[in-house]
Amino acid sequence: MSDVTLVNMNMLYVRYLDRVEREVHLPLGPLHVARSLEDYGFKVDFRDFQLCDHPDLFSESAIADFLDQSADVLFVSCMANLLPFTLSALRRFKEEHPWVTVVLGGVGPFSVEKNILKACPWIDVIGRGEGEVSTPILLRALKEQKQNKTDSKQYLSKDSFKSFSKDHPHINEFDNELDLSRVPGIAWRHKGRPTLNPPPERITKLDGLPWPAYHLVDLKRYQGINMLSSRGCPFPCTFCSVAPIWGRVPHLRSPESIVEEMQYLHEERGAELFLFQDEYFVSTKERVLEVCKAISTLKFKARWKAFGRIDLTDPELMETMAEAGCVELRYGVESGSDLVLEKTKKGFTAAQAMDVLSIASGIFPGVDAFYMWGFPFETMDEFQK
Repeated sequence: MSDVTLVNMNMLYVRYLDRVEREVHLPLGPLHVARSLEDYGFKVDFRDFQLCDHPDLFSESAIADFLDQSADVLFVSCMANLLPFTLSALRRFKEEHPWVTVVLGGVGPFSVEKNILKACPWIDVIGRGEGEVSTPILLRALKEQKQNKTDSKQYLSKDSFKSFSKDHPHINEFDNELDLSRVPGIAWRHKGRPTLNPPPERITKLDGLPWPAYHLVDLKRYQGINMLSSRGCPFPCTFCSVAPIWGRVPHLRSPESIVEEMQYLHEERGAELFLFQDEYFVSTKERVLEVCKAISTLKFKARWKAFGRIDLTDPELMETMAEAGCVELRYGVESGSDLVLEKTKKGFTAAQAMDVLSIASGIFPGVDAFYMWGFPFETMDEFQK
């Protein structure tokens, strides 16, 4: 029996008129949390919904089958794109498994935790920010308080509890009276009112952070191995839901730590393609040059992708990155309108973006430019740009 079932609901899934496009990426955040829980002695049942092969992926039957035989504590991580589906699926799950404590985390619920707790009584707790510190404390508190309950319903079997709940509709789950006031970095209900606990201190020394629980997944099933060279982003882009999680304060890994993990993943798992997932890979020119120099010392020819910034990459830097194995650079351009770029505080103009993308496309095999539209102040003229 596992102490917790930890589910990754983060995925890139695009349904076009005539096809579906999916990319299966290594779920770094949940795997970091899993490693922390294991280091504290908990047994983790890890599941990645990206790998679900149900013919109707976003159906109630798909999620019901995927979450079957879960532990009595369920941690679920999702991003904003799947937040509505995740909330709907967890309602169905909670109806059928009222004894399970449901904890939601990831980027998706950030900043709307109180709204979710008000609207979704089937969500018991929401994690906020880095989970390595708070999740073991939370799981220990849940386990201890469930064990110490003297209420008779605690000693019912799961099937008996279902019947008991139907006869006593005011009882929804075991954890109505949980006291989680000492657990950092969570949102929960205190006497029925949504409450935000203070966050734990940020993890500043990333080199000392244990690597993700790679042993819980089959790396060969993923299209590339995600990595982080930093945590946090200082830029003020108004639409971003990620930077505020870190308080807009970045912390960096040393180049030596980065290449050590790359070498391990190659030797132990055969990895050769890496995606630096953090938005602050291109922090300064000096920093990127140091990382490229370290990557060039690897005992194998690594290929890698990274996210850049229009205002922080120049031809010399891009050439050095390409020589060190970078095969794709990704830019969040967001708009072709200077008005939109100014209002969203991107820090560059559309003309600058055109110049940098033109240069990059002559250096790297792949260049991605990401855009978004639908800002409240955006007109169709701005959209056409």
